[in-house]
Amino acid sequence: MALAKTCLSEGLSLSETCYQSGFADYSNFIRSFTKLAGTSPGKYARKMKGQEGEPH
Repeated sequence: MALAKTCLSEGLSLSETCYQSGFADYSNFIRSFTKLAGTSPGKYARKMKGQEGEPH
């Protein structure tokens, strides 16, 4: 999931992130990401996008 989080943080689409992360099935990717990350990939991507430009 670290690769998926990186891809989403870099602005890749959900479907591109799915395939870049090695998943052939989009639904399985969504379920797996949500279970392991505690949030859906879409929500994670929006959260990361909202943090752009904010100081760390």
